[in-house]
Amino acid sequence: MSKTDAALTHSQRTSEQTRQLEATAYYDREYKPNLEPTESATDMSLFFRGQGYEESGEWDRAIGMFVEFSKRMHARDNIFEMSRAWDRLGHVYSKMGEPEKAYVAFDRCLQLSREARSTSGVGRALLGLGLSAELRHQHREAIRSFDRAVHYFRETGDVIGEAGCYRGSQRSYAAMNNVEGRDHYKDLADEIEMRNELAVQRVTEKMASLRRRLVGATASATLAVAISKKQY
Repeated sequence: MSKTDAALTHSQRTSEQTRQLEATAYYDREYKPNLEPTESATDMSLFFRGQGYEESGEWDRAIGMFVEFSKRMHARDNIFEMSRAWDRLGHVYSKMGEPEKAYVAFDRCLQLSREARSTSGVGRALLGLGLSAELRHQHREAIRSFDRAVHYFRETGDVIGEAGCYRGSQRSYAAMNNVEGRDHYKDLADEIEMRNELAVQRVTEKMASLRRRLVGATASATLAVAISKKQY
């Protein structure tokens, strides 16, 4: 799926669906394989198979794929790809309702991302640590992690990641019955999502206009050929 198609798909989701998909679909664009000469398509397929199992809820198989992928990337000294595997492991454990294991996975992702000097990786890891703290009902810790992650997402221009952090803080403040904090972060997330939806709408309109022009040009060319044949 292209980035444009993904953006169009995102615009059709409800806010709740968006929150549910934050852990996977929004970060796919960060997970395009960084293929190195030492890597093979077989190695990389483990990661994508793991994603497939994660999306279908086959947790044990997903874990197996991500662990094996991490081992192979360790053998290749590819720290960045290892961090990706541990990030996904954290999300799988979160979806399984095992926040302690999720915390360990996200913390490992953070260490690897820092070693790889990956700004986006650090942001994802901190977001994940916030999610695991939220699952443990440690909402102040979750908010601190979300706030730290925002800094890294801003550095990389990842507005979706930034909005995800604000949504996390919104949920945590709501859980603590802090209406002011809840509404503040809700407004921040809503603003980003609205800008994103408007951008998607503009892209959609431009694509529709381009299609109309292409159809018109094709019809004109077909008519010209037909007229030319009649003349001869």
